Parts: sequence; C-alpha cells; structure tokens
Amino acid sequence: MDEHALAKRVEKLEKTVDELHQLPHRPAAVEERVASCEGQILQLRAEMRDEFSLVHEEAEAFRAETRAGFAAVRSEMAAGFARVNEQFAKVNDRFAKMDDELLKGRKEIRLGDEETRRYMRVLHEDVIERIAVLVNELGGVPRRSLRKS
Repeated sequence: MDEHALAKRVEKLEKTVDELHQLPHRPAAVEERVASCEGQILQLRAEMRDEFSLVHEEAEAFRAETRAGFAAVRSEMAAGFARVNEQFAKVNDRFAKMDDELLKGRKEIRLGDEETRRYMRVLHEDVIERIAVLVNELGGVPRRSLRKS
C-alpha cells in the first residue's frame, strides 16, 4: 500500500475514534437541550393558558356589555311604544268624541228636517184652504183654469 494512502486512512481512523470518544458527552448535551425545550414548552403552555384565559374574560365582558346594551335598547323601545300607544289612545278618544258630535249633528239635522216637513205640510194645507176660500168667493173657478196658471 502506498504510504500516502495509509496515512490518510490512519487520520480517518483517528478522527473516527475522537468522535467516538465524544459520544458519551453528546447524550448529556442532547439531554440538556431536551430539558431546555421542555422548560420552553412548559413556559409556552403557561403563557398560552394565561392568554386564552384573558381572551375568554374579554369575550365574557363583551357579551355582558352587549347584553346590557340590548337590554337598554329594549327598555327604550318599550318606553317608546308605550308613548306611541298613549298617543294612539288619545287619538282614538278624539275620534270617538268626533263620532259622537257627528251623530248629534245628524240627529239635529233629522229633527230639523222633520220640523221643516211639518211646517211645509201646515203651509201646504193653509195654501189649499186659502185656494178653496178663493174658489168659493169667486164662485167656483173651473179646475182647468187653476191648472194652467
């Protein structure tokens, strides 16, 4: 074998042996890194739990505010509807009064009409009597002449 090739092989073997000597130290390093990761994971879990709790509290506060806001709106709407109902009741009362007034007016008109008819009958009868008196005084005017005039 060539000396150069043999020297390379020896170097390679020495390097491999050195790496093998360091192997017992590597698991310790790996264990340190795993322990460090475990700590970071535990810290992350704690932070996430705190943040989720905070988000949950904020959501609950928002829900409570929203419910209170809707309750206030419902209350305002109920008060508004009550005022509208009161106004409608007043309008209904006014219409009822107007209906009563119209009925009274109609009754008065009917009574007036009846009185006017009675008065017209009396006048008609009076005119008929006067015509009869005139006819008697004039000596009996033929009916034809009365109709033409």
